[in-house]
Amino acid sequence: MDGACIGVRRNVKKQVKNKLIFMKKAFKVILMVLVATFYSCEKDNESIDSISPILSDDVLNGTIINYTSSEFDSVKVFGDNKYFIGRGSITTAGKFSIPLFIPILTKYTPMEGVIVSDTSALTGSSSGFSTYKNSEGTGFLEKCNFTSYDSTNTSGASCSDFVYADKEITIKGKNVYFGNGVFEGTTRSITRVFNLTLKKGWNEVVIKTDLYSETSDNLTINRSYTNVITTDLQWRYFPYSILFDRSNTRKYSFRNL
Repeated sequence: MDGACIGVRRNVKKQVKNKLIFMKKAFKVILMVLVATFYSCEKDNESIDSISPILSDDVLNGTIINYTSSEFDSVKVFGDNKYFIGRGSITTAGKFSIPLFIPILTKYTPMEGVIVSDTSALTGSSSGFSTYKNSEGTGFLEKCNFTSYDSTNTSGASCSDFVYADKEITIKGKNVYFGNGVFEGTTRSITRVFNLTLKKGWNEVVIKTDLYSETSDNLTINRSYTNVITTDLQWRYFPYSILFDRSNTRKYSFRNL
């Protein structure tokens, strides 16, 4: 179950995805959910085998605050293992309404310092919101409080993850990690505080970076996971074109912490 971004990127598309969903990855690994490795910016192969078969009772509604009709006209939601779990058109006002399927569910395994009310619960989550114009991929959506690609790894940055649970559970506690960094001679300290209640069905989980501090030899991150949805969280569009000058940037991902 461990919502973020890593090492030197050779693949630009993977760099985007690993950067802008940096906080979500933390949550998904803790939930033992397999994370999709990329956002496809090519036309989807929507075979019947790639579509989750059971429709949930939940509908995801949103308004994209920086929507431009010339950029994209629809959005598709993917679950783990690249399962297609929903899609919808975008109105001229940037609004969407997407009925969500039930994703692949896996059993939760708790981490040190974190208590789960029912460890038999099964959970799954979305792995990406890809945007399209005339069936061609253009970028992706994030519900977040940052407007720039360069603002994700900063204190105060927040984003939402969407998690499905097959029963109501609570997840509470603190997990602290300290160890070697990604690069030789560096260290990293990661603190994660959980105060969550997941109802049966789809849930919005807010992942906030309370502290992000990076020096030449140390990375310190404190993050919290709650149900508190603040007003600064808005649906925003990020085009794939923002990454092409960042192939040599040094970034981190919770998948590697």
